[in-house]
Amino acid sequence: MHAETQHHRVEIDEGRRLHYVIELGSGSSPRPLLMSHGWPGSFVELLHVIEPLAHPERFGGDAEDGFTVVVPSLPGYGFSDHTSRPTTPTNIASDFRRLMIDVLGFDHFLAHGGDWGSVITTRLGLEHADVVQAIHITMVGGVPDMTGPELTPAERAWIATDRKWRSQEGAYAALQGSKPQTVSFGLTDSPIGLAAWILEKFRSWTDPTSESVVPEPLAWDDLLNNVMVYWIAGISTANSLYSSASMTKRFAVSWDRRVTVPARLLLFPNDLSEPPPRSWAERLYARLTIGQASKGGHFPGLEQPALLADDIRNWFRMA
Repeated sequence: MHAETQHHRVEIDEGRRLHYVIELGSGSSPRPLLMSHGWPGSFVELLHVIEPLAHPERFGGDAEDGFTVVVPSLPGYGFSDHTSRPTTPTNIASDFRRLMIDVLGFDHFLAHGGDWGSVITTRLGLEHADVVQAIHITMVGGVPDMTGPELTPAERAWIATDRKWRSQEGAYAALQGSKPQTVSFGLTDSPIGLAAWILEKFRSWTDPTSESVVPEPLAWDDLLNNVMVYWIAGISTANSLYSSASMTKRFAVSWDRRVTVPARLLLFPNDLSEPPPRSWAERLYARLTIGQASKGGHFPGLEQPALLADDIRNWFRMA
């Protein structure tokens, strides 16, 4: 992390503080860009893309393409306080709007997110289109209400595939969602247990064919920094995002609502599960562009920061 990157904690409501990293961009009028992380990532997951996005001229680009980059820690994650009541992606989207508009004073902004960040970013585009100009995500950030049209054969096949994946790989979400306190005792008591719980996901959600404990190009320093954020802050409140709502309530978007701002979905070949068909995504996003990355998995900010930054920059230049 370089000298221009600044950490702050600001009161977001009723004494609750939100942590964020900010770097002012190059150029005459850098556009504000909010970037949201997920689990088991943290703000650390996005540190490597801040400089290329804020200062593209340092990487062979044009300074006028620079963004002022803001990377908050989700409530209950890292150095952001937890909420007194169960929170949801919709609540977090409201927090992030407040940060960008009321605290930092922007009139409007762009938004990117992965994992939980994709869900939050989708909610920003859905609920706050008056200030959010366009979004960029790496996962479909919601489940459309399917009570309207009949499912296509491809959609039915994908639902079956997704259910199979959840039965094989979704134990972490079921446990964190149904018994968060139980798992928190062990993860709060043992740094080795916490590291194993988190790093297993970086291992299996990147390149599953790799024989290395840490698949390239992930770096031990980045992964241990990420684990340390959870060790210092605790994992209990991060679990609460899983337990605060059922799977349907967490992701569902009613049939009569769609994200109307321009949306870019960038898919990575080694992500945690197979993405849904395009028709499924288009039920959620009215103005959708889909791209396919040549390499990378669930944590592109750490795995392929240059590729991610280039796609974000190119998309928002057009959007």
